[in-house]
Amino acid sequence: MYRLYHIYKRKELKFDECLNYILINIENRKEIKDTCGLSITYRSLGNFWRYQKNYRKADTILQEALTIAKKCGGIDEIAKSYMDIGRVHYVKKEMDSARLLFLKALKFSEKNNYHGGIANANYQLSRYYNQQKSFPKSLKHLDIAKLSKNE
Repeated sequence: MYRLYHIYKRKELKFDECLNYILINIENRKEIKDTCGLSITYRSLGNFWRYQKNYRKADTILQEALTIAKKCGGIDEIAKSYMDIGRVHYVKKEMDSARLLFLKALKFSEKNNYHGGIANANYQLSRYYNQQKSFPKSLKHLDIAKLSKNE
């Protein structure tokens, strides 16, 4: 699903084609009761709507992805859902809520020793602090992101 987003972004597929593919994927995952896969697919759908700048729809769908991920217990999906919701708030310039979601993803990832989530959350926090012109904090989080990614 992630690659599909990038194929769309490069204009190799039309949005309607990608959206239809995701909706079919959602139905298939519901049919076979693939809860964890359903969370992944909902995240893809939410990110497509974020890319289309329909932030309300993106936020609603990503919240649903988070709810499903919590039921499934997928550590990576829970962390990624927090991050994706935070990105929606970030592009909407709702910086305080974006920062809180990135911190929530970071704390969750640290608690569960999920290095990919630690790296991603620190990278997003670096972007946040850079936007706020708090460069020492930005660099600190960027350094942690680099270290975490290599673990």
